[in-house]
Amino acid sequence: MSRIVCVFPVDDSTNFLEPVRMVLKKKLGATIIREDTTREEHRNEISNRLHELTEQDVFVFMGHGASYCLYGSPQGGELQPLFGKDALSLPNQSRSLLISCRSNDFIESLQLVNAIGFGEIPATWEEMRKLREEDCSCYAGVDEDMIPEYRKSFVKALRGALKLWEPSESLCQLYQNIRLCITGQIVRHLLGQTFTQQQKQGFFEMLYKLKQEVDFHYDQKMF
Repeated sequence: MSRIVCVFPVDDSTNFLEPVRMVLKKKLGATIIREDTTREEHRNEISNRLHELTEQDVFVFMGHGASYCLYGSPQGGELQPLFGKDALSLPNQSRSLLISCRSNDFIESLQLVNAIGFGEIPATWEEMRKLREEDCSCYAGVDEDMIPEYRKSFVKALRGALKLWEPSESLCQLYQNIRLCITGQIVRHLLGQTFTQQQKQGFFEMLYKLKQEVDFHYDQKMF
C-alpha cells in the first residue's frame, strides 16, 4: 500500500493551502508534518520520515520554493531553505509532488524523475509586482483584489485533482488531473460575470500559464 508524507512548514503566507492539506489527510490518508521547520527536532523528524519512503510512496511538499531550494518556516521574516544544497535532501526513491513556485526548475536541477512540479505561482500581490518589474505588461488587467481569487482557483484545482486520484494510480494520472481541473477553473471564470472583459483576459492568462507550466518529470524508460 502506498504511503503519502506531506511536509507543510508552518508559514502564515501559505495557510491558503490548508484545504489541500485536508484532502490529503482525509481522502488519501496522508501523514502531515505541519511544524516549525526552523527547529532542529522537526527537521530531524522530516529527514527520518522521508528516509523510510519507497518507490511506491509519495512525498508531497507545500510551501515556497525557488529554482535552487524548497523553503521551510521563515525566521526573522526571512525564508529559510529546507531542501536543497546545505539543507535536507529530497527522497530519491519515492514519487514527488512539489507544490511551490519554480519547483520545476528545482526538480530539473536535481534530475529527479517521477515528480510533478510547477512554474511561477503569483499567489501574493508582492509576487505579482516582482513579475511586473521584469515585464510591465504581465497579466494586464489583473489587480490586487483578484489575487485571492487566483489562490482559490489554484486550491480548487489541486483539491479536485487529488479527489479524482488514488495513490495506487500513476503520478502521470495525477498530473493529467491537475491540468484538467485547472482547465475547469479557466472555463468557470470565462463564463462568470464577476470580472470585466479586461480582467477576465488577464486572469485567463494567469491560469493558462499555470496549466502550461505544471509538468511531470519522468524517466522515459517508464513509458
